[in-house]
Amino acid sequence: MINKFVLSGDLNFLSLADLLQLLGSNGNSGTLRLTSKYAPAPGFIYIKKGNPINAVNSSLSGVDAVYSLFGWVDGTFEFNLGELYCDTDITKNRMEIILEGLKKLDDGDIEKLGSNFNKDEHVIESAPVNEVATAVIKGPLVDYIYVVDEEKFFDGEKIIEESKHGSWMWVILDGVVEISKGTDYGSKALFRVGDGAFIGGLGSFLERGHSRTASAVAVGNVHLGVLDTQRLAGEYACLSSVSRKIVRSIETRLSQVTERLSNLSSKGYDLHEYSKNCDLVVSQGVNDKCPFIITNGEAYVIKKTPRREVHLATLSKGDILGLFPFADMGHEPLLADVYGSENFEMEKIDHNNIKNEYIQLPSILKKILDYYALCISVTTKMVCDSLTYDTFDEND
Repeated sequence: MINKFVLSGDLNFLSLADLLQLLGSNGNSGTLRLTSKYAPAPGFIYIKKGNPINAVNSSLSGVDAVYSLFGWVDGTFEFNLGELYCDTDITKNRMEIILEGLKKLDDGDIEKLGSNFNKDEHVIESAPVNEVATAVIKGPLVDYIYVVDEEKFFDGEKIIEESKHGSWMWVILDGVVEISKGTDYGSKALFRVGDGAFIGGLGSFLERGHSRTASAVAVGNVHLGVLDTQRLAGEYACLSSVSRKIVRSIETRLSQVTERLSNLSSKGYDLHEYSKNCDLVVSQGVNDKCPFIITNGEAYVIKKTPRREVHLATLSKGDILGLFPFADMGHEPLLADVYGSENFEMEKIDHNNIKNEYIQLPSILKKILDYYALCISVTTKMVCDSLTYDTFDEND
């Protein structure tokens, strides 16, 4: 396969974080080449289906090379579509890498290359607080054929309010929205989303009397597209039983991980050690291509950090667990264990059937699933980081 040049530009205009989100949302595979007059040689990031799998920058390789390239504030980039002939050395998904890269840049752990930094003195300057903004989670390219109306919200205006009923779902056409949840100590901002992100879940029009699980507030002026919920509901109804369960199971995970993130501020987080009281049913690090459907009991998705076990989600009858062939959520089997309750039972699902059904999904449902998986990955990382580095006593 001949490589095809498709994108180039200036890093002053489109940062590496924005580039990785753009290429990721389109599921592109190819080579991203970065150059800077302040660096002796180009840096390369190899991307497969939207996620970096390897990178090279001078003597660095793998994820360390990717992190170092966040410091290239002056330079150019070009992306070529094509087959990759490198080993897979990076297991983190793009959003985890973006968040960690920006954090390292903000903390002064990455050398900045540009006209405002003296390379000869090898100075690593720490950015002032809040100069480097937290990464905004962006969704895939907007599918305008599903947009039936447009609405504008101004800075600070509430788009949806937690616990209120609502049947609308939007996609962000332009702007940034902050997602927050109520806690014992007041409202807590969790993360921000931008262009292509979806506001309001599928449950808003699939369930009668659905209550919003979080609030969404405009940060600056925001332009939203109102989605055709009747068309979405019709396409959802045409899915197979397994496909519908997959969609709702992934949405349930997002709701639960978001809830766990909000609980951190009130010390209400579940610190129960499931590994001592439950049976291990999926082992972390095992690349088993067979997903499962729960037929009885409960399953607990558990990630181990240096300080404690982190309970990410509780799955029940009808939920799907194991390796999703199309979604990288930072959960089992590669990055978390699954433990079953005493009466737990599950059945295997054909991996190829799920993959083929996903390929045939309407484009809007694919994009919603990809966005959900991205948000799950981000919130999972935030929960695990908080519980790894927090200071509260487990016995409080």
